[in-house]
Amino acid sequence: MSLVIQEKYSRYIYATSYISMASSIYGFTRGHHGLATLQFFTFLTSVLYWCKPLYGWRRNLDISAVVITTISHAIKSYNAENGHLFYRFMLCGIISYANSWYHQKCDRMWTATFFHSGVHLFACFSTVALYSGEIPSLLKESASR
Repeated sequence: MSLVIQEKYSRYIYATSYISMASSIYGFTRGHHGLATLQFFTFLTSVLYWCKPLYGWRRNLDISAVVITTISHAIKSYNAENGHLFYRFMLCGIISYANSWYHQKCDRMWTATFFHSGVHLFACFSTVALYSGEIPSLLKESASR
């Protein structure tokens, strides 16, 4: 089985995967345990995948973790104090991902690597911004209606 991208590129993305651990730890210190746990799981799956990026179950697990974590954070951000910052940084991350995909398809791997590393950075910025403010519980909101 061949690598999704060559090691000289993947090692940079692997290194940027570690910033999600920092945002997860920050989330735990701010008391956002549920979201921080999801973020930490995403860190683990990202490191597991990017240490040797092959097509298969590790890639599928990483993608699934990212999707679940992103959707969960987006839902919780809706009425959060810094939800607007979360959405802005996530939009930058989505644009960075689209650029990464485009440049990979055009065989511009260093540019694709740069943009995919940007996905990791913007995800970190978005979660730190979210965790820095108050995040109301979804259960409390629905109970008060």
